Amino acid sequence: MGAPVAFDGLPAFDEAQWQVELISRRERLREIVHRAGCAAVVVFASPEHRQMFRYLTDFVPVIGDAWLIVSEQRQWAVTQFSWQIDESRAASGFEEWEAAYEPEDLVLDHVREALNGGSRIGVIGMQRLPHRMHVELSARAELVDLGPALERERRVKTPLEVALLQRACAVTDRMLDRARELAAEPVTELDIAAELSSVALRDAEGLSFESVVISGFEQASAIRRPTSRRLREGDTVLLDIGAQYRGYQADAGRSFVIGEPTAEQERYWAMVLEVAEELTALAVPGTPAHRFHDIYAERLRKEGFDLRHRIGHGIGLATSFEWPSFEAGAQDELVAGMTIAIEPGVYRAGMGNLKLEENLLVTEGAPLLLSHAPRHLAVG
Repeated sequence: MGAPVAFDGLPAFDEAQWQVELISRRERLREIVHRAGCAAVVVFASPEHRQMFRYLTDFVPVIGDAWLIVSEQRQWAVTQFSWQIDESRAASGFEEWEAAYEPEDLVLDHVREALNGGSRIGVIGMQRLPHRMHVELSARAELVDLGPALERERRVKTPLEVALLQRACAVTDRMLDRARELAAEPVTELDIAAELSSVALRDAEGLSFESVVISGFEQASAIRRPTSRRLREGDTVLLDIGAQYRGYQADAGRSFVIGEPTAEQERYWAMVLEVAEELTALAVPGTPAHRFHDIYAERLRKEGFDLRHRIGHGIGLATSFEWPSFEAGAQDELVAGMTIAIEPGVYRAGMGNLKLEENLLVTEGAPLLLSHAPRHLAVG
């Protein structure tokens, strides 16, 4: 992985301590398995849902599925291609990695050894388990869904995880700054998206997700892919972007206007900022997740806007799939160490699209802002 490197004033990353943390995660997984009365656990990772696998191995393959089998004493990992075996061994800190284009029989061999006569096996990724594997595993032992238990372990971030998210957020700030610079030039949405990818690859390890770049004010839109539309005077430009570093994903957003904002745009941008400040102040231990939704939805209703998306979600080894989800009725309470994104926005044809998204760390005191790009509306 190379020597630790400092970035934008952040502490250098401690690779040795990171390996200690990975071992600790697998030991905590074994404790979960033991409490559930299981002999072993199978972790299944599909291409769009790999965060549990990466949490335990610090690795995901470029393409294909991946499997991790963990018993009381050993662990084995199986991918579909052998190209990255050396990389996976170095990242995870253990040697038992194999590859097979059709990996099911190899996985089942390791499951048989891991069970060692046991009658219950844990599964993480149960909802996406391939049908054949569900049938084969069920024939060998009672399946126990341990995904929720490991997901609860992942909610509170360690200092090392926070450091990785800070790096991802710092790179995302650079991306947002670069987008502002480019917006003053005769560029397309795709030009901006291409440059953002370059920044993320240079300073992190790539994008958290496809960049959202929406220009113009003719249509109300909270998310879409960038197009060849060229930016012009009077446009609103909405950005929803993120860099990922060592798997940890930032998810931040800004909006701006090319030229002088209208009075309507200024008014509603001020409202977005006001809601963001109110919700940031709520990001303290004990606040139920639904409270964020309730405040946002009521403010939109008073101002005559539709609720087009939830007000926020967790961030970590994923963005939109991370706990918590700030939705109506969500009763889970925040605790110190959680990392979240809040994203108030308003969208109206004729005015444009205005959204702010910030990343936060919940602490025992006031929340810590992880994203720091400028918020001012005018460009050029």
